[in-house]
Amino acid sequence: QWIDRLVMLDTEWLLLNTLLTVSEIATRQGYASCSNFSWAWRLRYKMSPEEYRCTNRVVIKRVVREIKF
Repeated sequence: QWIDRLVMLDTEWLLLNTLLTVSEIATRQGYASCSNFSWAWRLRYKMSPEEYRCTNRVVIKRVVREIKF
């Protein structure tokens, strides 16, 4: 189970810090399909990978702006 957690942490980083598509991330992380990956992601985070990316990138951008000024 800790391996699954590490994979999800790595996946979270990829979603927030790269321009890779969700499908590319799923393949890179070893999932058989994008739908399998999305299902596993929803179980843990209660939202789709796309929703997570959009929601948390906005938060990160806001924090970075606050730090710069």
